[in-house]
Amino acid sequence: GEDGWPFEKLFDGAKCAYFYDDLVLMPGHATFEASNVEVSGRITKTIALRSPLVAGPEGTTTEVELATALALAGGIGILHCNQGAEQQSAMVRKVKLSMSSFILEPLILAPDHMLEHLDTIREKSGCCTAVVTSNGELGGILEGIVTSRDVDSIGDRRTRIADVMTPLERLVFAKEPIDYASAVQRMREARVAKLPIVDENNGLVCMVTRSDVKRLRQNPLASVDSHGHLLVGAAVGGVAQEDWDRAVMLIEAGADVISVDVCTGGTGDEHMDFISRLKAAYPTMQVLAGPVSTCRRARRLAAAGADGIRVGKQPTGMDEAIVGRVEATAVFEVSRYMRVNFPGLPVLADGGINDSGQAVKALALGASAVVCSTLSAVDEAAGRLIVNGSACSRLSCTGERLRATPLAEPDSASHPQKPMPVLVASLVPGSGTARTFVPYLIEGVRNGMRDLGAESLAALHGFLDDGTLRGEFRSAGSVKVCDVEAEALRRASHPEVMVGY
Repeated sequence: GEDGWPFEKLFDGAKCAYFYDDLVLMPGHATFEASNVEVSGRITKTIALRSPLVAGPEGTTTEVELATALALAGGIGILHCNQGAEQQSAMVRKVKLSMSSFILEPLILAPDHMLEHLDTIREKSGCCTAVVTSNGELGGILEGIVTSRDVDSIGDRRTRIADVMTPLERLVFAKEPIDYASAVQRMREARVAKLPIVDENNGLVCMVTRSDVKRLRQNPLASVDSHGHLLVGAAVGGVAQEDWDRAVMLIEAGADVISVDVCTGGTGDEHMDFISRLKAAYPTMQVLAGPVSTCRRARRLAAAGADGIRVGKQPTGMDEAIVGRVEATAVFEVSRYMRVNFPGLPVLADGGINDSGQAVKALALGASAVVCSTLSAVDEAAGRLIVNGSACSRLSCTGERLRATPLAEPDSASHPQKPMPVLVASLVPGSGTARTFVPYLIEGVRNGMRDLGAESLAALHGFLDDGTLRGEFRSAGSVKVCDVEAEALRRASHPEVMVGY
């Protein structure tokens, strides 16, 4: 007889909703090693990740450090909007400029600029190298380059750049057309750290740096765009005019995906109108929307033009969960509906995923990527780090952005609107650095998929659709026993990521 049940029969016959820990998957037949499992997945119609991990837009999780670290590991971070639009846009620019292949917008100065101008640029961006062109703009005639080595020993900061720069006659540069590999080879042969690239008229086009070459070599899985810049997303509310202005600023700053939070107040129609308007104004901009927990809400977001749907428990800001759906059931039902009615539109499992086992289950239920809650515990996360003896814990504070939820009629003087917090306070164990923790998570996902006999996410979803993937529900007692065993194994096998225990 067959072991377990097809997921469709499990969920269609269930009398209640289920969480990931309520499920156990039946092992499959594998003829390959875990290292050969392809875990890449899409978060939108056009954005694919080498690692299907997303850092959610919580104020205690994703800022520049985590977004950069996760993108280098193959995932992507969604920068939170619990801050001013200018500050969030600056974060987008910092992540995008942290690594690239061809630098299309290098720092540029004119020969008549003074060293104090370079000092100002260094203070704002942290970069101490500038290309010198005739007019101080991209496309101007290349005249030289100035680095920290040229200027650090000069006391008079009103010295002209032209007097200290490396002039054109001593400068190594390349002419377009040239591909990235050829540019790197030219740098290696000339033993230089910076290579300006010019057009046929010696006008500056872009630049390649050795530091970016080194980072790309050290991070082969890095999530990058067509220019070699790291991928990054940013969250917006999607209701008020200030949300629209924020979205425009984020797009201009270089965000690769805009995540519209449909739980920030307002009506459902306002969110749909916002998404439709955004896609009309910026057709190539990728838009995530959610979190939602029902097929009905997901359908409306997809029809409005969303390129990806975040699925999970919808926060209500109340003491008890009155509205929503348990995560595993929500992911299965919505992803099944999307595959039938909106093929090619990815679903992200958002919320409740704290380890690689839960991530594998979410992917097996139809998700293309997972928003991993446990990333809030890494050192790069935005929450405050508390040191208590040898244990490190990450504090997830109540979000700064409050949502006004009417508890009575708007015109009721006795029941005015009260702000309800979107996030709740919690204390979670620290997990070390993202550079250590993320590969550990990915390796767990690979091993889990191998145990299921799936060599890729496409194969895993194929097993889900044809009934090859089977599972069972398990009792609360078995969940408890398995959690104790898994905890012991994690401590024994991976002490480097268990610093908070």
